[in-house]
Amino acid sequence: MLKGESESWKGDYRVSVTGNSRSGKYTFNYQKDDWKDVGKYTVTVGKNELILEEDGLLNRSIIITDDQISSIHDQESTKDVSIEWDGKKEKIELSR
Repeated sequence: MLKGESESWKGDYRVSVTGNSRSGKYTFNYQKDDWKDVGKYTVTVGKNELILEEDGLLNRSIIITDDQISSIHDQESTKDVSIEWDGKKEKIELSR
């Protein structure tokens, strides 16, 4: 599991293995009391700015599944994530 946090967000990334298939799951939780004011959001991962979720209605948590995972992803020790919402942007480094 990789985990990390920023001023407003706490997140983790977990890999599940079932038989021969692997899947990843990102979970981000908003840590401030003003979460009701947060609107649409975009989550990007990595140097290539892979967009995982865009213009979803934000509530207190964001959960994104990654079914395109390979064994290489399973070995990564860090993931750089950025979350944009309500005109704000924060970066989170998820690490072991």
